[in-house]
Amino acid sequence: IDPRHAPPPLAAFEGRISARAYEDLVFGVALYRAAAALCDYGLAPTRALAGHLDRVVGTGRSFVIRDTAEPDGRTARTGDGIRLFLYAPQSRTVGATDPAGAALLHVLRDEPRVRLTTAGFAVLDDAFAPFADRITRHGPAADWEEALRDSDLNLVPTDGSEADACLAPTGWLAAARFGIPTLAGDTPALRETLRDGVEIRLASAEAGWTTALRELVAAPDRRAELGEAAVQRLRTVHAPEAAAEACRTMIKALRNRSTR
Repeated sequence: IDPRHAPPPLAAFEGRISARAYEDLVFGVALYRAAAALCDYGLAPTRALAGHLDRVVGTGRSFVIRDTAEPDGRTARTGDGIRLFLYAPQSRTVGATDPAGAALLHVLRDEPRVRLTTAGFAVLDDAFAPFADRITRHGPAADWEEALRDSDLNLVPTDGSEADACLAPTGWLAAARFGIPTLAGDTPALRETLRDGVEIRLASAEAGWTTALRELVAAPDRRAELGEAAVQRLRTVHAPEAAAEACRTMIKALRNRSTR
């Protein structure tokens, strides 16, 4: 809803979309903002995003209804490899100059058991070429969650943008369904409901990513603790029942306002 923050420049897509498709993205932001301006209240999955909506909607007030998911069974693991998973819903290049990319290169060099699977619009740069035999690339496949289900650790890199800072924890939610731990870039939206070192591991800058990834790769018990805590958090804060209660609270607040 804010053209200052979305979409990213066309060059960031590195040729993966046409100029016409990019124009549609730009126009879409304008349409969403215009639609929001016609509304009295906003509705968003994170308080960080709601803060932007507050400045557009008529009353200056937005409600937060968090995304939900329900636990699902995890496929039994076989083999002694350590399977890392990285999904990018938007175009993202991962390389040696990227904090998450640098951390991945470190563990791929130091730990031969590590395997990496990417999905969505994640692009690995040439620095990953020496490890091509240990990398599986799914691209924007519709069934990417099936690849995630077989993983030991979910990775959610961020780029430090305001758009990333407002995103709902969809990557964490997808992994938590299967009891898979997540290492993610540190954002305000993630800290709204998740505790660093309890239900998620957060990292910023190359040193933080490298330290956290090395520790989690080397400690299966720690990964299991994070995964189990993620499931428990999913069953409470991000459960459908929690969203329903938030909706009831919102409706009550709106009714009380209309009767004044």
